[in-house]
Amino acid sequence: MSTKHLRVVALLVCMGLLGACAQAPVNMSSRTWADKNASIAIVVVKVPTAATHKIGAQGLLDMAINNGIAGPVDTRLAASDVTKALEDFQSLGKQLQDQLTARGVKVVGVYTDYSLPQLNSMHGSTGPGQQLADKDYRTLAADLKADRALIIIPVAAGTVRSYYGFIPTSQPSGNFLADGEIVDLRSDELLWYIQVNKSVNIQSPWDAAPDYPNLTSAAEQAEQQARTDMFMAFQQALAGSLSTSGELSTTATTTSK
Repeated sequence: MSTKHLRVVALLVCMGLLGACAQAPVNMSSRTWADKNASIAIVVVKVPTAATHKIGAQGLLDMAINNGIAGPVDTRLAASDVTKALEDFQSLGKQLQDQLTARGVKVVGVYTDYSLPQLNSMHGSTGPGQQLADKDYRTLAADLKADRALIIIPVAAGTVRSYYGFIPTSQPSGNFLADGEIVDLRSDELLWYIQVNKSVNIQSPWDAAPDYPNLTSAAEQAEQQARTDMFMAFQQALAGSLSTSGELSTTATTTSK
């Protein structure tokens, strides 16, 4: 494969990682809650280790050079204090539970810091105007003991910077990318989908080794903003799709898994 082709492949992979190739949003509707007896579990997946994410046309040699230069920053982003700060994203589980139970939805479990297993890919639809999730979440039904799942998936955390080859074409910025979706665990129908992608400018100097305080601060701010945006998006979608006269709520336990 030529260097040109390798750069195109790298570009597509990196763009996919940071959301440029994400599926279209799926709006929440009254049909999402049409089955009044269906239970739901809330799952907030474990946040990935923060890292420097590189987008743009890069060949294999370029990527090796860029990764080598970014090595000290990757080490700092993976440190325990940054990891602990990013774990605040897990508080979404309780916030989302409160929203659903206030509306009378039967929440049977809240799973935080969840390790999502390898799932088979899915394609197609379950009927006119309906869509399958991109993964086969039906295999989670027994584990979650629920009919549906509200799943929040942090995809990437840390920083993002664009390159052309080994030449940076932008300053790095703090970044946090997450998907939110509701899936029917019986049919794998996708009932709601949104992606949140937050970037935060890093105050100068961003490269103050060895602690990189401005850079780590921006990464943490991106998580905070993504968490807020995800909550607000869900709250607004829920308010528009579910009446206040739903069924009685069921107390749920919070589990780390």
